[in-house]
Amino acid sequence: MISSKSRHGFLIFLCCVTSCVAAVCAAAEQWRAAVWTEPELQSQAAADPVAIREALAGAGFDVVTLSTAELIKPGKLGAAKPRFLVLPYGGSYPAAGHEALDRYLRAGGGYIAFGGERFRDLLFPVNNHWLPLNACAGAPVSSYARLALDAANHGEGGPLTVAGDGTASSPFRCETADLKSYQYAGLKVGSLPERGAVIVFEARGDAATPFLCLELQEKDGSRWKHIIPLSTDWREYRLHTASFVSYATPKRAADWFRPADAKALWFGLFKQLGGSGPHRFELRNLKVCEASVPSEDAVKAGVALDGRELTARFLGKLLPPPSSKEWPDHFRDGAPFTAASMKCVSCHPLTAGIKYMPGNLKGCLLLHTPPASRDPAKKPVLLFPEAASPTRFVPLLEARDAKRNALGPAAGLVVHRAGRYAGSIWAVFGFDKVDLTADKQKALRELFLRVARYLAEKVIVDAAPPAFAIRDGRAEIAFTQPLRDRSPDAVTVKLTHVLMQTNAAPVKLATTAKLPPSGTNTVAWHTAPLDSFNWRAFRAQTDVATERGTLDRVTFSVDARRAMRDLCDRFVIQGRESGKFSGVAFIDHRGVRALLAACEIFGDRRYLDTALAWGRAMVAEQRQDGGYRMGYGITSRGEECYVADGGEIALGVARLAAYAEGADRQRFMDSLRAYMGYRDSFRCEGGGIGVGWCLNDYGKRPVVPLKVPVKVFAPEINTYTIGCTLGAAYVWATLTGRPEDALAARKDADWLMARTEKMLAGAFAESYVLAHTLERDAAQRQRYEEFLRKHFIEPMAANGTAWWLGGGGRTSLNLHALSYCQHRLGNDPRLLAQMARATCAMFAKESPTSIYRLLDKPKLNHDEWIYLCFGGLSLADVIEPMSTLKRLEDARALQRATKSPANE
Repeated sequence: MISSKSRHGFLIFLCCVTSCVAAVCAAAEQWRAAVWTEPELQSQAAADPVAIREALAGAGFDVVTLSTAELIKPGKLGAAKPRFLVLPYGGSYPAAGHEALDRYLRAGGGYIAFGGERFRDLLFPVNNHWLPLNACAGAPVSSYARLALDAANHGEGGPLTVAGDGTASSPFRCETADLKSYQYAGLKVGSLPERGAVIVFEARGDAATPFLCLELQEKDGSRWKHIIPLSTDWREYRLHTASFVSYATPKRAADWFRPADAKALWFGLFKQLGGSGPHRFELRNLKVCEASVPSEDAVKAGVALDGRELTARFLGKLLPPPSSKEWPDHFRDGAPFTAASMKCVSCHPLTAGIKYMPGNLKGCLLLHTPPASRDPAKKPVLLFPEAASPTRFVPLLEARDAKRNALGPAAGLVVHRAGRYAGSIWAVFGFDKVDLTADKQKALRELFLRVARYLAEKVIVDAAPPAFAIRDGRAEIAFTQPLRDRSPDAVTVKLTHVLMQTNAAPVKLATTAKLPPSGTNTVAWHTAPLDSFNWRAFRAQTDVATERGTLDRVTFSVDARRAMRDLCDRFVIQGRESGKFSGVAFIDHRGVRALLAACEIFGDRRYLDTALAWGRAMVAEQRQDGGYRMGYGITSRGEECYVADGGEIALGVARLAAYAEGADRQRFMDSLRAYMGYRDSFRCEGGGIGVGWCLNDYGKRPVVPLKVPVKVFAPEINTYTIGCTLGAAYVWATLTGRPEDALAARKDADWLMARTEKMLAGAFAESYVLAHTLERDAAQRQRYEEFLRKHFIEPMAANGTAWWLGGGGRTSLNLHALSYCQHRLGNDPRLLAQMARATCAMFAKESPTSIYRLLDKPKLNHDEWIYLCFGGLSLADVIEPMSTLKRLEDARALQRATKSPANE
């Protein structure tokens, strides 16, 4: 007979057995994880693989261990059937493992990686050991201290100045007062170890010098490049000569640098690396060691070696095509952090309840840089290259410094919804030397296990913006949720949806979706008439749950007024001193007009003050002949000055004249008069206007370079001059009130209409919006309306493309014209749908083409500034129609306010 105590113990045992069996069954189906383990790399592990295995096993996973030899064996990963692979060794990975990893990820596998860098320190087999590419075989074979660097390798602007002798106490200090083209300093290195060499040195740069270019030269004249990132702190670099890429030497493009034929080594800069102006970098402890890994072995592995991606970013067209074997990592060039604490930054269920993580974590931020897109001409896309990426990035943890200032994401997910790795999920914890067993890292360990369970699940949840359509003559907005089944089994999921709008009751509902094996399903969960929906301010949220609980959450939100505030605050910060944002005046002028509209909308004087500062700068820099300086075009050959750019700048100055008072207003009016005279000096027979002072002859096709600036006319093949200046001409006529100015503007509009066959866009559409607004003759206004309907409204109504990205962001200005046409030329549901669609794409935080993707970037390129400034002008009219045109329509009041002897 069994005692009650024994029975109780048996029941406990039975329960444990049942739980274990359930866990094993679950693991056999989908809960298997693989952990790469390499004893030789233990000292450099970003996270201890033993602690990782124990944590996963304790959470119910069936954990398998893969050695490096097993990791690189084709098919081994797939045969083990893990739901994901854990990579604990930071940047280390065997170069020979690319094929196996690529095959595994293409089959829907995933990985969890620890470390500030991934796939950077590639490993090669040498004498039964796995060694990194930069490993050195013994002591240095050459040392270059206490010598002078040759600074004779330079272009326009003269040589670098070089001081110091290269030692720790007296580093080489290389400086330039103004980097105009390229400047290098270097030395003759002589023959280097034939099998391969590693160049070892320490370097740092000033705040204006984030990159350094190295160039090796061979005796045959071939050139080999490698670009490295610099920081303001000293850092040691170890560069294998095989990682240098053939540059502008087609006959050696498929080869590799031959150390035995080395002639010279140069360190330097070219303008694209940091821009013009002063720069400084320092070098010390330069030496060369024999490489443990032969150059031939490194190159014949056929994979991308560390440094190739950064070098290609700046020198792409002069390098041989990259290897097709790119490493699966979208996070490159993230800034390092030390002694950082972590905060959950996502509303994702994975971070629910995770507490603030203590400091002393180090690693690298996750700068999301998926493979760059290229346009049809194979040029890099500067504006949202990631928008075309088939991935969804979900940040999970944000690094904070000692003062709890946000530094950027340090942990996150990359979910592949399409493309080569469709169905694959990657999780990255950008930490080095993290101890998952430490009590103070309990929260991080919990997050790691949640992420592991997430990767083990069968379902991928994608983010989707609302869709817009015309149904029965009415515009509609529709919300959908796309889902993908990663497994060969059918899956059923539960969805909970919430939609919130300002001044409207929330919409809440639940749905169920069945996913076919390895298939997709899109759940349509709400539609609404757009004319009764607040598309300027709403938030949609969907939670997706499996039988084990909530799996994922997707949100999409728009707050147009908040976006306008955030954008204009960025303008204020950027233009605090001069009013300039990008420094290119035709771009900045639209940011200035956005500020004026924001001042009208919010009543914030800071916006007006920043705008006025820009106007004063434009007037102060204006040329004596009346042309506006463009923010570019001043060269050693002379200065260019385009009439078209000047007209866009003049439009900004003219808008400021309506807001300024006293001496400021007079100064702006005088400046405008001077520009209008400059513009008329290029007037041609027949009414057209020429291009301006140019260093290229735009009267010829193809365009021919000129040695010095020359007046170029050719208005018939450069109609953009009037297209970009018509708006300024109309505002000028409104400010002066003179009939002759109004007649001249009208003639310019007629001249351009007669030569317009295609769709209006960007500045052209803006010009005819202003013409229609300010024209006082009813018959002429009707002509403009018909012209806008034919060349703008009808083409835009049928446009199904992401038109706001066109022309490097210039056509984001179409939203401004759409708002005007919808408000002034009749309520058209097609235009309403286009406005709402563009607003969601440009200003929703979750959109891949949102301005929020740019607001936090410390440095923006040309197209990104266009998108912010042109888009900001459009956003003002989305929030309050006609806000960008205020103070213009009351022409008489304007004329009284601006009247002076100078404009009579």
